[in-house]
Amino acid sequence: MTAVPETPAPDAGAGPAVHRLAVAGRGRAGIAHAMAIAQHDACTFAGAFAPRADLRRFARGAGFAAPLEGSLSRLRERAPFDALVVCAPFDSRAGVAADALAAGHDVLVDGLPARTLEGAAPIAALPPDVRARLRCATPSLFHPLLRRGASVLASGVLGTPRTVRASVFVSRVFSHGAPPHGDDVLDFAVGDLLVLLDHVLGPIVRVSGAAQRLYGERIDEAHAELVHANGVVTGLDASWSVPGYPRAAVVIEVEGEAGSLIASDDALEVDLADPAGGMPAGVTRVLPADLPDPLPFDAGEGSRALHAFVASLHGAAVGELAGDRSLRALGVIDGMRRAFASGAAEECGA
Repeated sequence: MTAVPETPAPDAGAGPAVHRLAVAGRGRAGIAHAMAIAQHDACTFAGAFAPRADLRRFARGAGFAAPLEGSLSRLRERAPFDALVVCAPFDSRAGVAADALAAGHDVLVDGLPARTLEGAAPIAALPPDVRARLRCATPSLFHPLLRRGASVLASGVLGTPRTVRASVFVSRVFSHGAPPHGDDVLDFAVGDLLVLLDHVLGPIVRVSGAAQRLYGERIDEAHAELVHANGVVTGLDASWSVPGYPRAAVVIEVEGEAGSLIASDDALEVDLADPAGGMPAGVTRVLPADLPDPLPFDAGEGSRALHAFVASLHGAAVGELAGDRSLRALGVIDGMRRAFASGAAEECGA
């Protein structure tokens, strides 16, 4: 099998520095990020580690010739690297990221760094200047339509938000007697949406609401009211038992003083009373085909986040990757659980 080509290091003085990136985790996400690294002109794939030998064999079978080790320390000995992309399972993700940060590496975590705020304790315990090297990439922040919707909201063309609704639905078929092991809808689907809401509307400081348990003791549906630090209130609905959504479907609806917006994975629709911000009055509708993706298709979804991470290594300010935003989302999830249990509003924060 032909090996996936590694990006060659440039000659001294030939241009911007090429960063050596390693990957923690060799599942599907790890392979996607390794492919994206190998195709990027400004970085090179230094190697990867995964404790499980079968995952290392899987990566080798996929054509990667760089070192594949069972521990971070062993990889560092064999293949020095500048930054680490963490795609490890949730039970080890925060520990791996914290170890790399403490060793002086920049770190990109694929998604949230843990299931809970308590699980992210190894990262939260780091000094602020060390933790500042953490970046987290959740899919909605790099989806072309949702990203365009975030830009529209940030431009202020809608005026002050009056009503905000957000939802996430995904299909997971299971019976009452055989629910999923260890997860519920808050673990599985809500975190990405909370990071997006934090990004476009600001930190969430208080939550209230109720949960429904349809298939046992786990939370299958969540209905919450989220209060942002700027006073905006978002109504959130989440379910993983709605048919027809093989992938998580995220929707944000905002009605402002000067117009409204609906942003989702499928379309972006903006309705303005008057022209503003370079947009015409009336309804403007944007579909995925209207926003061609300039990044390599065959590198998978990791391409956009990896591209932003490399840009940040070269000094660019990439707000979508702010690690503290993901820690705040975990604090909101913990607050939602407390609010569902107490039946009262709960303060939240990381």
